[in-house]
Amino acid sequence: MSKRTDRIFTEMCSLIKFTAKEKRLYKYILERVESKDARSPTIGEICKALHTTTKTYFKTFTSLKEKGLMP
Repeated sequence: MSKRTDRIFTEMCSLIKFTAKEKRLYKYILERVESKDARSPTIGEICKALHTTTKTYFKTFTSLKEKGLMP
């Protein structure tokens, strides 16, 4: 992760109370946005990278969305 992305992540963590799962997902999404890879990852790839199930992924994504961090 670049210094800029790391700073953004640290600031967000200090402003908003994250669970461990939310932190991992948010950090993963920030890294994917920062990378030059134009291909969007599939839900399966995200779940495999985060070692989670799709059910947990959707619950975590929904909680981040409720906090206003996802579109």
